[in-house]
Amino acid sequence: ERVTITNEGGSKKVSVTDAGIKTLIDTATINSSGNQINPLKRASDLEGNGKIAVGTTAVEITFTGTPESIIISADTGNTGTLYVGKSDVASDGSNAIAFLEAGESIEIDYDDTSNALYVVASVAAQNYWAGALL
Repeated sequence: ERVTITNEGGSKKVSVTDAGIKTLIDTATINSSGNQINPLKRASDLEGNGKIAVGTTAVEITFTGTPESIIISADTGNTGTLYVGKSDVASDGSNAIAFLEAGESIEIDYDDTSNALYVVASVAAQNYWAGALL
């Protein structure tokens, strides 16, 4: 017997036909543990914080809205390295989840309402740019 699976015209459903019987099935994306992953919704707004000074003490990245994605860019004039992490991120890079050299950027799908993100520099007088897709 032949089983066919067909995308139903761009909907989030597929049809499975087995022995002439067609069944419509809702689709979902699951992770390796079998838990459903909700698809990322499109952002409806954005928020930019402009150029922000940072030194060897971590600075919290804040937004007035609730981010879906956060974009952090190291200023092109920086001479040191920026480290991104939670409140315990240090200027030597310990506890960092990412690092940025001058001119580099990172985008993180992250809602910072429960755990804030911080930026710290390896040397004084550096700058970063932060924005969020809301």
